[in-house]
Formats: sequence, C-alpha cells, structure tokens
Amino acid sequence: MIDFIYLASCSNLYFIFKKMIEVSNLSKSYPAPDCGEIVHIFNEVNFAVEEGSSVSIVGPSGSGKSTLLNVIGLLDKPTKGKVIVDRKDHSRLSEEQVSEYRNQTVGFVFQSHHLLPSCTVLENVMLPGLAGFNKSEGQDLAGRAEKLLNEVGLGHRKNHLPSQISGGERQRVAVVRALINQPSVLLADEPTGALDLLFFRRHNLGIILSATICSVVLTGALTVGDSVRYSLKVLAEKRIGKGDVAMLSSDGFFEEDLAKRIYSKLEDNNSIVAPIALSRGLLTSPDGSVRVSNVQVLGVDERFWKLAPDFSHTPLGTWAMKKEFREWGPQAFFINERLNERLKKEIGDRLILRMEEPSLFSRDAPLSGERDNKFVTMNEELGGVIPAEGFGHFGLQGNQREPLTIFVPLESLQRKLFRSFDQVSGNKNFANFLLMGKSGEGEIELQKAKKAMSGSWSLTDAGVEIK
Repeated sequence: MIDFIYLASCSNLYFIFKKMIEVSNLSKSYPAPDCGEIVHIFNEVNFAVEEGSSVSIVGPSGSGKSTLLNVIGLLDKPTKGKVIVDRKDHSRLSEEQVSEYRNQTVGFVFQSHHLLPSCTVLENVMLPGLAGFNKSEGQDLAGRAEKLLNEVGLGHRKNHLPSQISGGERQRVAVVRALINQPSVLLADEPTGALDLLFFRRHNLGIILSATICSVVLTGALTVGDSVRYSLKVLAEKRIGKGDVAMLSSDGFFEEDLAKRIYSKLEDNNSIVAPIALSRGLLTSPDGSVRVSNVQVLGVDERFWKLAPDFSHTPLGTWAMKKEFREWGPQAFFINERLNERLKKEIGDRLILRMEEPSLFSRDAPLSGERDNKFVTMNEELGGVIPAEGFGHFGLQGNQREPLTIFVPLESLQRKLFRSFDQVSGNKNFANFLLMGKSGEGEIELQKAKKAMSGSWSLTDAGVEIK
C-alpha cells in the first residue's frame, strides 16, 4: 500500500508547463491466490506531473512502486481510476493505440534489463525503432543507436551478445534502448542498481543517461516531457560541476600522488585532477542534542574547489569572504545547505565527526585480527555553509536530492583516517576517488584520461610492494 508519494520537480518554473501525466483515484488490487482475500497494492492515488519535470516515487520494497509505473506505462491495468497522458485517457485507447503509446510515447527502463539474449547489443537498442508505427521511419536507426551507444561508452560492444557484457553494461544498453525513439515520458524502475561509476562523462549523465546516476532516484522514477534531457543535464552538472571523468576505487585506497602523475600525462595546463577521500560518518553537536547519521564525508583540497560550478561560491572564493566564512584549513568544517537544514548551526559552532577507520584488510579476513579502535573522531568549528553553486550539491548517488555532505581539508582527514596505514606503509596520503575536469572551457577526452590512468597506476598506489 502506498501511503506517501514524494513528488519533486526539477524545474523552478514548474507552474508554467502543461500537465503531461494526470493520475486520478488510481487503485490496484487483486485476490490473494491462497485465501481469496483482496490485496490492495495502492489505493486512491492522485497526482499530476508537469511537462519538463522529473519526479521520484519513494517507498520501501513491496509498496507498489513498480506496479504504479507499469499501470502508467500501460503494461498493467488499474482496478479503478484513470491515467491521462498528454490529454489522452488510457481507458479509451484501442489495443493498437495502446501498443503505439508504449512504443512512441514511453521509454521503459526496467529493474531487470530484459535484453533479448539472441540479439546483439546494437540489435537490442534498435528493436523499439523497428515497429511499423515508428515516427522516425526512414531515418538512420542504426546510426542513431550507434551514436547513443558511443555516448555511454559501449560503442565497442555493439556486436556483443548480452551474455558477453557485464551487468552494468547491460543496464546502460537498457537505458539507451529506452531513449532510441526519443520518448516524451521516461519510466525508470531502479535504473541505477547495476551501473558502475569507474568512469563517467558529464554529458553521458546529463543527456544520454538522463542523469539516472546523478539526479533521478534510488527506488523508481518518472522522467517526463520533451525538455527532460536539458533540465536533467543542468541538474546533473550542479552535482558534478566541471568534472568530466572520474575514477572510483570502490573497495580500497590508492596513493594521493597518483593524481599528480595522471595530471602530468594529460599534458594540459588547464586540466585538473583532484584527489578525494570519500567516506561516511556520524555528525553530532558537543552536547549530543543534534545527531545526523550517514553523512557523506569528503576530504578535498583546492583542486576540488576549482572544479565547482562557480569557484567564487566555494570556501576559497570571493562570495565566501563576504559571508565571513572561516579560512579553508585544518581548523574548520564546511557543510552543504541540506546538512545545515538538519543541524541549524552558525559559523563558529563546534561539530563532532565520527567515522569508521578503514583497514588495509577486510575485518572478516583471517589476517585482519582484532582491533579496538575502529573509529576516529574529529572536533572542529563550523567554517561555513556551501551553496549549490560552490559544489554543495556534489555527489554520485542515484537519488534526486543532494547528499548530506561535510567537507574536510584532505590533509586533515588523511591524518586521522589513515593512521593505521601509516604504521604499515609509512604513508597517510591516500584517497579513493579522483575527479578530473578543466578549470576553463572544454572537456577532458575520455580516451586520453583512460590512457593517462592506465599509464600511471601501479601496485604501489595501493600500498603494495613486491619484493
């Protein structure tokens, strides 16, 4: 049963757009197979989605999110109620019109990719465009499919079968397939579950993937309207700023010096390679009256701030000086606006950050041993609140809202977080994320970035020495 549906528009001009989707008194139920009792999936759901908006449907597993998307997409019928899309009442459509609607108006991204195992990647993407009522008939369908595949880094996989590519690659194929007919409505049901973040490009996220990684949802989404790709591109760029390419070490750390070596191989003075120590923590006030868990902790330095959407709004910029921010350095924390909505603190107030200390070994492994001090604590004053323009929205999570984020000087975080690393390797300067971009105009080419990474990486970066 859906008790609550959270609708969040991407557009600041929400009120000027026409209604693309209207759901009126929508209910879905069915008799239980064992006892005949009526099971209510959702009941009397009402909402409208404006053209050009992005909407999240949030709820626990089994609450009916997927069923609701299926009803809106005409893959299932409601028990009662109406769904009107672009002023057309679903209940009045013929079977042929229903098929045309599913093919032309809606793009589906399912929880499971549902690729045809006997068709190649390219053929799977082209499939929706081969229907007889395809409005783009006569256009170069294969050329469009190849272009989309190239945009998500899968051009070299076009002749592979689904069994020959990874789970994340299959999901990217499914996203591209949903976009091949340029639909007005994109229905995405947990689209990011299998996607990896090892490499990404800003325009992939914002335009091609419709920002599923950066700005849609964790649990299910409606992405609606002809202008959706533009509006989500803007939203995605607020998240990743001027970043074009990233490298994420999901289960370990590498030496921070890797960033300098990659920068030297890029051979471009305008390029920036920013090392980041990414962690999670618990933030409290000294008296314990305020407590916020699952906070995104970012250890960053000046290179990170240079990739912000607007450098002047960072702790190093002129806007921050006017706001009387504390100086960016080891004696202060900085937080984003959403986190401060929870904390309600002023500049100069003290905050306590508690994080789990990473281990060189898995704590479940035989070599890890027993450790008493599994957590580290930092106690500093609040230096300022970072707005969206200053990278306050930075994050890679697949949800609509920005993360709860605290920014800590990289060197200060390394000194605390990697103290056990220093005992083993004699080095605390580790990171687990690299963000690459240009401070001025232009973008870092993905292939050049990959070549620079592969030419710079060594086992020593992971703290491994071969003797």
